Amino acid sequence: MAEIAELFPENAKKKYRDSLKDFRLPYWDYYKPRNQTKTKMPGITQPGGATSFEYDFGIPQVFTVESVMVRRTSDDQLEPLENPLNRFIFPSSGGFADADWTLVSNFSKKQTVRYPSSISDTKGSSTLLNATLNRERENNTTIILDMIKDYNSFASFSSDSLSPGLSGSLEDIHGNYHGLIGGPRGRQGHMSQVPIAAFDPIFWIHHCQIDRWLAIWQAAHPDKWFDGQYQELVNRRWTPTDIAPLAEEVAVPFRHPQGSFWTANLARKTDDFGYVYKDAIGSPQEVRAKFASLYSWAVRSRTGTGKYGPPPPDMVPNANAVNSAQVFQYTAVNKVTNFASSAAFEAPQTVMNFLQTTTSAASEKAGISSSEKAEETNGDAAASTNPVAPEANNSDISFTNLLQNQVAAAPNTVDESRYSRDWYVDNVVERLALNGSFTIFYFVGNFNSVDVENYELQPTMAGLNHVFTSSREACDNCGVQAEEGHLISGTKPITPMLLDYVKIGELPDITPANVVPFLTKNLKWRIVGASGEPANPRTVAGFKVGVSSKLSPLTGTDGGPIYEEYPQIVEQIIENAS
Repeated sequence: MAEIAELFPENAKKKYRDSLKDFRLPYWDYYKPRNQTKTKMPGITQPGGATSFEYDFGIPQVFTVESVMVRRTSDDQLEPLENPLNRFIFPSSGGFADADWTLVSNFSKKQTVRYPSSISDTKGSSTLLNATLNRERENNTTIILDMIKDYNSFASFSSDSLSPGLSGSLEDIHGNYHGLIGGPRGRQGHMSQVPIAAFDPIFWIHHCQIDRWLAIWQAAHPDKWFDGQYQELVNRRWTPTDIAPLAEEVAVPFRHPQGSFWTANLARKTDDFGYVYKDAIGSPQEVRAKFASLYSWAVRSRTGTGKYGPPPPDMVPNANAVNSAQVFQYTAVNKVTNFASSAAFEAPQTVMNFLQTTTSAASEKAGISSSEKAEETNGDAAASTNPVAPEANNSDISFTNLLQNQVAAAPNTVDESRYSRDWYVDNVVERLALNGSFTIFYFVGNFNSVDVENYELQPTMAGLNHVFTSSREACDNCGVQAEEGHLISGTKPITPMLLDYVKIGELPDITPANVVPFLTKNLKWRIVGASGEPANPRTVAGFKVGVSSKLSPLTGTDGGPIYEEYPQIVEQIIENAS
């Protein structure tokens, strides 16, 4: 960048030199709205299988347009440039050899793409991507709020490896967004696959957000770092004499300016790299309070009205400022019609029209009339070739030992008036169970089980977990993990879906007395591999599902969060499916 600044005319060099001093890699805050506009997405609260929110949390506009306006180094004047943030075009020569594509042969070799409909689709669909980002927003906001506030162990916060502690982690969220951006069910989007994800220009902006969350958690828990629990995870795979303490293990080949190699301890603070995040400044109490104020408004209250709050000033979108940015100042000669639309380069089809079209087509393929759709999807576990429930295997893996501070007394002894309750679907699975990335989908209610390509657009889809991993053939470490049956855990909040059922009158409230029988009747799950092929949950190595609940004390109530497990829900689902 310094070299580029020196290429501008003499009278323009100073502003670029000054800008260079302040430049840092930007992050993409998934939970800051892009626009204040009613945004429709698949759901159950409105006719036609839809729901809506007053704000749009789609992909930032600058990642979707074909060209942007930049200043020429010759005269400092604006000219159009093919947008380098929209996609990466693979070179026709001197790049990947044919052999390099062997493990990712189902992906475009021409350019990176997000949410494509097939390998020949080189544009993808911002419409479908935005629909998925918007509908997953409240679930994922819930979990990151939980993690910043309540996760007191660095091992629990950072790693998805199975260990005593809380289910759900930064690694879990990181992998989920790789799947959401690329396409979580075999749509051949590059971000969803480890060997080629980094070619998508959005890769680093995504990782900067993960870096930001880590820095905020560190500021909220400054005395927490690699500890005995984290060391124990490693000792399960290597004997302690084979490794140095994790925080001091050298990160070859990354050399430290002083001559040695970087270690986790040396890289612990962002200050040492010349940057800080403003949301990570202050006392731990101030950092946690600031984070809650930024994001809790977009998560519905679990008590009282069950409504969203108004956004704080820092979260109010400013579309006018975005549209007036230099990169969008197209001249009459090079302006593209409807440039400000994130879907400007797709066929003009709404998400709901797409959903209705694909659902109808899938039903016709299966010989299902529209009047039979509800019956086909209700309790289809026993007859389906892709059963809804796994066998009750790995009985030695209990979700109870993943939960901290669980109540000793029966759940119905808790005074619900003193707590705010959330519900989660948790999972354990071998990371290399399908020898590559795969996605676990959770549904609460009937759905079109044959429409595998569009599971995330089904109105009753309550959430997903994307396992982001390479194959055994692509990395040595993956081969080791596969041989050892390395287990990982994930979690997905389903309270937003339950609140939607409360809203439409199909669920009285979200207390256990009502939720347990409701989930026993309606909870279903499916697993889809990287190429879009369904996998039988009964035979996916290590796969186990659990349902848990968290009670957070209301303001003025003493004590910390309480975690409960409800194994009877999944046990009954498995029994019903047998």
